[in-house]
Amino acid sequence: MKKKPWTPNPNVPYYVLSFKHTWIIPAIVVRLIDGDTVVVHMEVMPGFVLHEAHVRVQGINAPELNTQEGKDAWAFAKNLLPVNSVIKLTMNDTDKYGRMLARVTMTDSRDFGSVMIESGQAVEYNL
Repeated sequence: MKKKPWTPNPNVPYYVLSFKHTWIIPAIVVRLIDGDTVVVHMEVMPGFVLHEAHVRVQGINAPELNTQEGKDAWAFAKNLLPVNSVIKLTMNDTDKYGRMLARVTMTDSRDFGSVMIESGQAVEYNL
């Protein structure tokens, strides 16, 4: 039986289809969507930069932006991850929407998700 050639799903960016390893990648913060989703530029290999990749912070869930708690969490997160700050992403999975899931290490080496939980701006959450 002839093996069918692989074809990418046009609805999912090719770079989030499968993770077989853990990737640790430096990234630059472009903006925050809410308290648990960040948009970044990241160099996945020398000379190959993914621009405006949406990354879901692994292990936390922040309130939705249509609530006051969500707006507060977003403002708090923006202070932790200012635009153009360099962060480290530790990735090994994607969520049901095709976003990369990652632990985010801030410039000062603290874990972003842990700080959000400890401050009461997010709750622990496993997708």
